[in-house]
Amino acid sequence: MKEYKCKYCFNTFERGQIGGHTNNCFSNPNSNRRTGKTYEEIFGANADIIKKKLVEAGKRLKMNSFWSGEKELERRKKISETMKANPNAGGLREGSGRGVKTWYTSPIAGKVYLRSSYELAFVKWLDANNIKWKGNLLKFPYTFENKIRYYYPDFYLIDTNEYIEVKGFRTKQDIAKWNNFPHKLKILYKDDLIKIGITL
Repeated sequence: MKEYKCKYCFNTFERGQIGGHTNNCFSNPNSNRRTGKTYEEIFGANADIIKKKLVEAGKRLKMNSFWSGEKELERRKKISETMKANPNAGGLREGSGRGVKTWYTSPIAGKVYLRSSYELAFVKWLDANNIKWKGNLLKFPYTFENKIRYYYPDFYLIDTNEYIEVKGFRTKQDIAKWNNFPHKLKILYKDDLIKIGITL
C-alpha cells in the first residue's frame, strides 16, 4: 500500500488519511487546530468519519514509531536475553520447519510431528517395511557464522543406529550441521526417496 508523507511533520499516512492529517497537523502553521475551527465547521456532515480516520492513523503512527524505535530494540534485546537464559527455549517444536506440517501416528514410533510431505512419505515407507524408527528429539551443537546453533536430525533408525535427514534442498547451514555431526547420518533427497520406491 502506498504511503504519503506529511510535508510539515514528515510522518507517513495512507492515501485516504494524508489530507485530513495535513489540515490538522500541529506542525502546519495554517492548521485547522491552530485556527480554532471545529471538525464540524471544516468537514460538515463527514466530521465523524474524518475524526475516526485521524484517530486510527494516529494509533498506527504511534505503533509504527514504537516498533521501529529504541523501545523496540530494547524489547528485542530483552527477549534475546530471556531466551538465552531459558534452557527450554527455542529448539525443535510444533510449527518449526518450512514444509507442510502434520501429526502422524505410526504403529512403530507412535505419534510423531512431521515438517514436510517428504518426511511423511518416508515414515510411511518405514512402517510398511517394518523398520524400527523414532522421531528424533535430541539436539547436537554445531557452529555457523561464528554462532553455536543446534541441529535436530529428523529420525533415528534403531537397528542400524543411524540418524536420517530428509531434505528437499541443501544450504550452507545444512553443510555446517552435517560436517559437525558426531554420529552416523544419512541424507535423503527426493531422488533418493524415489529410488527406494517411495511415490511423491
